[in-house]
Amino acid sequence: MVFIFFISGTGSSAIYPLLGCKLSPNWHFVGSDIDRDSLESARTNVKRNSMGDRIEIVEVSAEGPILQPLAASRIPSSRYDFTMCNPPFYSSAEDVARSAEAKEFQPNAVCTGADVEMITEGGESHFVCRMVEESLALKDRCRWYTSMLGKLSSLTDVVSRLRSHSIDNYAITEFVQGQTRRWAVGWSFTEERLPDSLARIPNPGVSSLMPPRNNFRQALPGIPSPSALIDVLSSIPGLVLSSTTQPITISAQTNSWSRAARRKQAAGAPKASVSGAVGSPLLVCRASVMQDDEGPAVVFLWVKGRERLAFEGFASHVAKKMRDVVRSGA
Repeated sequence: MVFIFFISGTGSSAIYPLLGCKLSPNWHFVGSDIDRDSLESARTNVKRNSMGDRIEIVEVSAEGPILQPLAASRIPSSRYDFTMCNPPFYSSAEDVARSAEAKEFQPNAVCTGADVEMITEGGESHFVCRMVEESLALKDRCRWYTSMLGKLSSLTDVVSRLRSHSIDNYAITEFVQGQTRRWAVGWSFTEERLPDSLARIPNPGVSSLMPPRNNFRQALPGIPSPSALIDVLSSIPGLVLSSTTQPITISAQTNSWSRAARRKQAAGAPKASVSGAVGSPLLVCRASVMQDDEGPAVVFLWVKGRERLAFEGFASHVAKKMRDVVRSGA
């Protein structure tokens, strides 16, 4: 399997593409920059390391689309797996100076980057929000769009922009080194869903910015029998189960668990056929029974799908049936 990555602002060393290609023989990179000196140096480094067949360095303009190489790469119809960006943090030289004055320790106040690497109109918030807008046209040309952010206010702006376009499939993480804290945000138009351990961070200060949960924990009134979960899942029409061992991967082409669907089934309406169904399933998730300090529970992880309500409804339906089983002593 070949993985293709795009790096906006690859810099003079092309260090990330070179490191990536050293790490895996299946990785390919396209890197862009607006500075011609950096481009020349990056291409020299790529050639010196004999990576010209796996790393493409392209020139872009500051006024042009940030993600333009995704649409115009020499890589034809392949879908990119990941974009990476460390945008210019500041909107002006005055912004740089103010930030340096605010540093508590002088060594941290020393700026070593060139202006083209540190300054952009509107600062990093405007830059990454432009990426969000451009990604609306490219959509699943790339699996995950990501960028680093140096200011909490920028993270707030970018999440607001994502939400304004009803993009709920996004992820946030943070990097802390000494006095410095940075964030990264990623978003996707695909059906792939990340576990909360990757998409969310346990930082109360940014809890309001977190994406919706993809992990659901539903408490049970007691410990069910080993076969209870598989029995409950097998009773729901139209599900395809990966195995009888947990965690069980569940796939559904249609919603057969909603109240409306169950009413139709009770009325004798013909069941929707799932054999030979084409296209992506409505829902893929994993389920397992666990017991921890909070007690027994059935846990769900959303793996794939676009309809959050379908996943949440499915988890609630299965959990209710599991609670009924436990209470009945079956």
